[in-house]
Order: sequence, then structure tokens, then C-alpha cells
Amino acid sequence: MDTKQLRKFEVQIRSLLKLPENDLRVIDRENVAIVAISGERPGRRPEYAWRRRRRWMDSVRRVGRRLAIDINFDFSGIDDALKEMEEAGADWSR
Repeated sequence: MDTKQLRKFEVQIRSLLKLPENDLRVIDRENVAIVAISGERPGRRPEYAWRRRRRWMDSVRRVGRRLAIDINFDFSGIDDALKEMEEAGADWSR
């Protein structure tokens, strides 16, 4: 995939997701766009974060289909935040 196509993809998904600049990265890895999202705060109820994540993925996939770009997602930053919340909740309920 060329740089211009990847940049166009990134601009379009940034306008959809409206995340802070540092919380969204798009990386070209062997002709696959890796969409890395981090820093999102899950709120008090982690299940809402999962729903939000699914909506984001659907939106990004639609843009990828339009531009003929293969996509993989990296939510490791969000997963870390959710894990911390789950552990804190388990400790608090004891």
C-alpha cells in the first residue's frame, strides 16, 4: 500500500473516531494497516468500552473496504486499562 493511500485512510478514521492525536496510530506492516488505539478510558462499566470498541471497528472496516485496505487492530492499551479496572473491582468487592 502506498503512503498516500495510508494517509488518506488515517485522516478518514481520525475524523470518525475523534480520539486525541496520541491515542490513535496507523502503521503499515506488510501491506496491512495496523490500527492501534490506546488511552481510551473505559468508564465505570467495562462493557460499555467493549461496545464502543465494536462500533469503532465497524467504522474503520467500512473505510478500509472503501479504500481496499486490509486492517488489523491493536487494542493492547485499552486492554491494559480494562484489566486494571477488573482487578481493582475484584479487590474492592472482597
